[in-house]
Amino acid sequence: MAISRKRIFSILVILLLLSGMGWHILKNMEEGPITILDYSYQLEEEKDSLDLSYIFWACACANWLEVTKFPKTENEEIQAENCLFIEAASAQNLLPDSLQNSQQAIRFYGSFYQHPGISRDYEKPTSQKPEAARVFRYDSFKIVLPQTEVLWDSSYVIREDSFQLSFLKKDKQEYLRILKNQNDRLMLSIDGILHQLSIEDINQDHYPDLLIWQIQNSIWADLYLYDTQLGQYHRVEAFEKFPEPKLLKLGYPYFYSYAATGCADINWESVLFKVSDYHCQEFARISADCCDAAGNEQSCIRLISASNRLIRKFHTDSIAAFDDDKRGFTEHIWNTEFQQFSMD
Repeated sequence: MAISRKRIFSILVILLLLSGMGWHILKNMEEGPITILDYSYQLEEEKDSLDLSYIFWACACANWLEVTKFPKTENEEIQAENCLFIEAASAQNLLPDSLQNSQQAIRFYGSFYQHPGISRDYEKPTSQKPEAARVFRYDSFKIVLPQTEVLWDSSYVIREDSFQLSFLKKDKQEYLRILKNQNDRLMLSIDGILHQLSIEDINQDHYPDLLIWQIQNSIWADLYLYDTQLGQYHRVEAFEKFPEPKLLKLGYPYFYSYAATGCADINWESVLFKVSDYHCQEFARISADCCDAAGNEQSCIRLISASNRLIRKFHTDSIAAFDDDKRGFTEHIWNTEFQQFSMD
């Protein structure tokens, strides 16, 4: 029996619909292998370059993100819809495994496919099939070195030596770089924010030394002294443990500190110390514990030697006679009583 043209047409329509549904089902299966139906085939004509970095996802999904789309603040999150796949144009250009998960910024050169899909190079970490995303097919790649931002710089000349100081930011890390005569380089890495840099001849050798100040719960500094014999800077060990360091009127190497220790700054401590051979040596301290002394005649301020020997007591009213209160008191005591201690 002959089949009418109308019936043939109806059968073809049904077959086309069924094949379309099958394509859709295979294309969007959440489980199972990646097949040729998941790949993209038509490339865009325009060539492009992208700076990308690998994203560690806990699921199967597109895992590369443009560097410019990374969160700018801690409160922001990476948007999955911004991620894409990469695909090598040939096996010779395949990205090495050492760079696949390195989170290193890498510049890829190539073209996007016209339609979303899954990369032919993608290896599923689970049985889950990733959702289709943009696929960038690259012909070549290179590692992108982090850009260096100059926050400020300065220079000075001491005798026959010239110094170039630059405070830089590279890959979110701030650091101080010192170039001497454009040859010798010293790099100082700084955690956090550099609040102030003091350049002064602290040890009176006619060469500049560095005080790198930080302000957190207290004010403290790292001290770098210039070694004229070796021609380089040395960090003074443990100098940062003495908040608000100041030189005695006698001068280097004698310092004293000030630190609030509690009870709304009623309790405080000041330490007399010396810098020797790039180390700090403590000689004595003034310790104030006055929380329970209000209205009493108790002497709560004590001058104590490094061996914890009580040398002298002061009444709380002792600080009232000095400008700048407790700081003025400590400045006076240390500059008049330091002779009691060994300065060898």
